[in-house]
Amino acid sequence: MPRELSDEEFEARAAQLMTELEAGIAVEGWWDTGVFPTEDAPGPNYNYTTGFYKSWDHPELIIAGLDPDTAHRILGSIAREVAAGLPVVRGRPITGILASDTLHLRARGFDQALAAGGVVCSVTNRYYGRRTIPYLQIEWPDTEGRFPGDEGMDPGMEAKQAIGGRP
Repeated sequence: MPRELSDEEFEARAAQLMTELEAGIAVEGWWDTGVFPTEDAPGPNYNYTTGFYKSWDHPELIIAGLDPDTAHRILGSIAREVAAGLPVVRGRPITGILASDTLHLRARGFDQALAAGGVVCSVTNRYYGRRTIPYLQIEWPDTEGRFPGDEGMDPGMEAKQAIGGRP
């Protein structure tokens, strides 16, 4: 079992992460953070962005339940579109994100209070300080094309996308 970090060690690691994050945002315009369930903090894995709001005045993005590499590729593809002036719009389908893929995605609003609570998007919250930042959750469908909240959505697929208990 890993030992707990002291407050000083935690702050030193957090400062190093912020330095790396700022350098990444300076080059790419954004940063991707992956969160993975543990025994103490169960739930779906998810990735979220930092930098969309600063770089492009665009909501930060969250995507859950996919393997980290796929999630990163999706967020990277969306980042390139946003940087080119094509914002993600809530409810509008997102297509053509992964090359030669027919995956259709959509965005919905994400509870800012949940995001700002410090647990869900802690790196982004640390980066922006106490500012309220808008978020969108990128959703993906089940094999029948149904999204979370749609009647008949595969419950297992829906659970993979539930962040902070939110379906």
